[in-house]
Amino acid sequence: MKRMILILAAGLIAGYYTSLWACPGDGKAKAQYINEDEESLKPYKAVFVENADLSNYKVYELTVNGVMCEHCVEKIETNLKGVKGVVAMEYIWDTKTLKVWGDNVVMDKVISAIKKAGYKARPKSA
Repeated sequence: MKRMILILAAGLIAGYYTSLWACPGDGKAKAQYINEDEESLKPYKAVFVENADLSNYKVYELTVNGVMCEHCVEKIETNLKGVKGVVAMEYIWDTKTLKVWGDNVVMDKVISAIKKAGYKARPKSA
């Protein structure tokens, strides 16, 4: 009986720690490669304001850790749509950089939206 309890406990602990590192996505969403010969991934970009000229907006850059697939970025996108002033975002896979375009964007609100999606973010150093 003790052995069975220990095995069950070990399985639960291993499952818990595995889930901490597992992607929350459904496994179907995949990042897109620039082409089959390169290892670089296409940045994921979403514009929330139709016909927005991004050159007219300030760009904010953050480092976001834990993003593993397109589903992860879609969760961030969904939350950023609710942040006042944000008009677009782009996630660059190779550098874990999230670019956010907008006017009068409050960085704490952006970081909070990313945290709500389940990821850690911090402003990039200048």
